[in-house]
Amino acid sequence: MKLRLRALHGLRRTSLVLAAALALAPAAQADESFPCKVKDVTVFSGRIHVRCTTMTAAGIYFFALPTSNGVQANRLLTIGSTALVSGRKFVAIYDPGDTSGAAWGCQANDCRALLGFAIE
Repeated sequence: MKLRLRALHGLRRTSLVLAAALALAPAAQADESFPCKVKDVTVFSGRIHVRCTTMTAAGIYFFALPTSNGVQANRLLTIGSTALVSGRKFVAIYDPGDTSGAAWGCQANDCRALLGFAIE
């Protein structure tokens, strides 16, 4: 019984420390999703992107991944091409504030790196 109480007390203390750390952490921007009609899917040496026929409220037309991750690039090619050919919506999941894709060709003014994607 004493051992179980000590374990619960330790767990409670750990939970309080974790809660305090989370409360002090800067607020992260929530990921967004954008369903779009695919205009084209293009593969370059450093990136693959899906271009939408309409833009997000922030003016984003392109959603991309670096080609350095071949598995994810192939998945994007498959899902993006399937959405294009079938006329279904491509759903881009992205962080609107993340412009790190500029390092591999995803321009900060009209492109965002994909965190996930699907067909709707």
